[in-house]
Amino acid sequence: MPNSRLHHNLGPVADENARNGPSAVREYPDATYRRPEYLEYLERATLAIRTVRIVAYAGMVAFVVLATYGFWLIYNLTNDVHRAVDQTVAMVEQMQSMTRIMNNMHQTMGDMDTSITQMRGNIAEVNANMATLSTYVAQMGNTVAMMQHSARNIDQSFSPFMNTFNRFMPFGSGGPMPGYAPPVR
Repeated sequence: MPNSRLHHNLGPVADENARNGPSAVREYPDATYRRPEYLEYLERATLAIRTVRIVAYAGMVAFVVLATYGFWLIYNLTNDVHRAVDQTVAMVEQMQSMTRIMNNMHQTMGDMDTSITQMRGNIAEVNANMATLSTYVAQMGNTVAMMQHSARNIDQSFSPFMNTFNRFMPFGSGGPMPGYAPPVR
């Protein structure tokens, strides 16, 4: 045995090698197998990558859902804005029409103001004429009363002569005429 100390440490494989001689294939002893450290790191990395992949897939799904919802919101917003623009255009047209109508009303009101001013002047003239007419009517009333009084006086002065003639008439009443004429006011 060449080196007993070496032989003792190598175990049964070394014994077999020692028997076969120095030219025989040497095998190394089975020590307690310890996995390489990088394998444990790779397993943890694989688990982390799976977790990241799950989070990334969930994020992509959430992004697609949110993007679809965002597109839907923007689409509805553009439709609403389009309707609002159409209504605004209609309102502008109506406001322009109202402006034209109001301008016509303004002109009409100006014409009415002029007409009312003329009417006021005409009514003032009519009022003045009515005052004059009232004076004339009062004078006419006095004149008619005077004429009535005069006619009554004439009737009374002709009444005795007429009574004489009436007695000669076959159809006359022959009675006296009523009293005196009414006094002048």
